[in-house]
Amino acid sequence: MFQWGIADEITTEDETVTYRLSYLFGLRSVEVTVDTRTDHRSDGDRRIKLELTVSGQPWSTYVVTVDTRNDRTVVEYEYTADRRFGLRCIPQ
Repeated sequence: MFQWGIADEITTEDETVTYRLSYLFGLRSVEVTVDTRTDHRSDGDRRIKLELTVSGQPWSTYVVTVDTRNDRTVVEYEYTADRRFGLRCIPQ
């Protein structure tokens, strides 16, 4: 549903970006909010956490750890689906 399209409106506030998307020929719309936090660890690693919500409901969380020690860059990526489905949605 959110793979293609152009945002109708983009708003930013601190480390949060909200995209308003319309679909079904403009009959429906949704807001996707991305909240970003970056931590610099004492061991030199950088941790970036992205939390996505869709219309105010949790959708997914992405965590990326970047290690640039020893003349190499190692990127670790984690994904967690935070969305929940009711039983009546399963047949759909």
